[in-house]
Amino acid sequence: MAETEVAEQDVVGKCCLTCSRGGAKMQCPCHNVFYCGTKCQGESWQEHKVYCTCYLRKQIEKRQQEVGRNAKELVVRWKEVGDIFLQQRRLVEAEECLSEAWRLDDMHAEDPSMRAGILESLATLYSKTLRLTGAVECAAKALHIYKGMAPEGGSVPHARMSVRMGQLMHVHGAHTHESQSLDACALITAGFQELSGLVEPEHPEVVRASLVVAKISHSCGENKENSAFLANHAVRIVRQAYPVDHPLAIFTMLKAGSIHAELGAWEKAERLLHKGLQLLRRHHPRDDNTHWKLLKNLSRCKCALGQLDEALKLRQQMVRIFRKLGHVKSDMGAHALRGVAAVLRKMGEPEAAEEKLDKAIDAAAAARNSPGLNGSVWYALALCRIQRGDLAGARTAAKTSVIEYDKVGLQCGTSERARGLLKKLEEG
Repeated sequence: MAETEVAEQDVVGKCCLTCSRGGAKMQCPCHNVFYCGTKCQGESWQEHKVYCTCYLRKQIEKRQQEVGRNAKELVVRWKEVGDIFLQQRRLVEAEECLSEAWRLDDMHAEDPSMRAGILESLATLYSKTLRLTGAVECAAKALHIYKGMAPEGGSVPHARMSVRMGQLMHVHGAHTHESQSLDACALITAGFQELSGLVEPEHPEVVRASLVVAKISHSCGENKENSAFLANHAVRIVRQAYPVDHPLAIFTMLKAGSIHAELGAWEKAERLLHKGLQLLRRHHPRDDNTHWKLLKNLSRCKCALGQLDEALKLRQQMVRIFRKLGHVKSDMGAHALRGVAAVLRKMGEPEAAEEKLDKAIDAAAAARNSPGLNGSVWYALALCRIQRGDLAGARTAAKTSVIEYDKVGLQCGTSERARGLLKKLEEG
């Protein structure tokens, strides 16, 4: 239970895991929680050690000395730690742990459910790092295993994986311009129908799947009203079945709000996201992962509604969350700084936006797990330079953006816009 001291200027917003008081200066070596002091740390240790990655890795190392590094029992432990890192978006560490779990499972190959679980986690990891072909391949293998294990009427793991597979196919098609949307929608719908036939409508997996169907259906050619109906239906089901402060209720508000935002129903989205943010801060103040997602989507709504001062405050709160988590020099830190810069540019402050983007470039350089991030930051920098009339600087930034995208072979909306912008700047 060793601890580290945190610099005074970084303490704002850090809450003690035990007493929830702000200004906690003692940080667990896992970098995920803070304490007022050793007394609070000791009181919460039994709760925290279950997901303390530092402690869990030391336990694995200790067990390796006793049974050897190739012991079958270590598969579960490596996957467990990998999943925790994945949840914390510490993707480099997650990949190290999940790769070791895969190596050991491949060596022993006795438990198909464990193998499918590792593949499912790897699919999530690869999707977060935009290695979408690998994500789809892992998801397809997991789906095949779950299908072989499922009884005649289907199973929750198989149905859940069908929805996830469809999601990944849809995203992969968007990035590679391959026509997979209809197949993806069909797979998602089939998974949702299978889930609906196995469990009650308020089951978390059904709620999540219905939100995926709502999100994807419009892009697959269905009308906006159907997507909006599905999102609102999920909110109603959860309100009837769960307390208002239940994590699933807040998750549903986040997802439904983001769906309404994509449909252009900004006021409806703002109401849902604002309510979710209030509930999260009141009842789950340590859920930083959901917190920053709510802030990001609510900021989008504020921008669309012309409330730029509010949008800027929300983006700055995101930066503070990642600073608290030690993610400033990371992909998430770079994304947060880029978001602040985007709002500043809309406010007509390109110089201030450039300062944030310079920091984002430094953060992106330190990130090892977000292909295309450098390209998107340089593209944003090109837009800022155009806004203040520096066309030569904009051309340099746009060219750098294209080079960064080409390095990782990534095709997406922003990469195409960067190429188009460079072409216009070169043509004068």
